[in-house]
Amino acid sequence: MNDHTFDPKKFECFVDKNLIELRVHFAKPEMTKDELLDALAFGNFEEHKKNFTRIAREKQKNKRIKV
Repeated sequence: MNDHTFDPKKFECFVDKNLIELRVHFAKPEMTKDELLDALAFGNFEEHKKNFTRIAREKQKNKRIKV
């Protein structure tokens, strides 16, 4: 797992471990996992995941080039 704070995998693990607490926090007991992920990921979790993957690939590519 990537050590980056905004890693989508970390978001998913956090929601899985804190589902009930998050529903209480948002005062919406009916919230689904997907809705909670969207709420935590700046409005759109799938878009966040795509952006994170793109940026991570660019950083990895740049790291290889600077050898």
